[in-house]
Amino acid sequence: MPNQKKTYQLHGKSETRLYTILKGMIKRCSNPKTEFYHLYGGKGISICDEWLNDFLSFESWALANGYANNLSIDRINGDKNYTPDNCRWADSTTQNRNQVKQKNNTSGFIGIHWNQENKKWRSRITVNRKRILIGDFSTANAAAQAREDYIDLHNLTDFKRNTL
Repeated sequence: MPNQKKTYQLHGKSETRLYTILKGMIKRCSNPKTEFYHLYGGKGISICDEWLNDFLSFESWALANGYANNLSIDRINGDKNYTPDNCRWADSTTQNRNQVKQKNNTSGFIGIHWNQENKKWRSRITVNRKRILIGDFSTANAAAQAREDYIDLHNLTDFKRNTL
């Protein structure tokens, strides 16, 4: 990576938000010591060479594809790499709707996890940056059904659904 750092410093934009975003992507995908590496590089997620080797190419793509200060980069398919055809600029609600089931998920459902404290399955959803506790249930299926019912009740049609 020493060559990349030198290349990036030549463009004079290392203090910009876009540069910070690209740097964060590189870190998540290539540094096992970072907090979220297991969700990116640890899962085999990488960044296309075009962006990895040329910040100006990333900047050009970003500006031509809806970049704004209130948005962040989002992979359309969370199992695929950071590439121009798999990325978009999205608000937090869109990103939450695009959430995938985590590898360490024990329930088999999006938004459902085991609550060790009360020994029940907890159902949650995040809407407009607010995490909403739907409830605690004795079975993962009941928790998943409650999440589906919440999505229907609040007309959150774009949220990813569980297969029940």
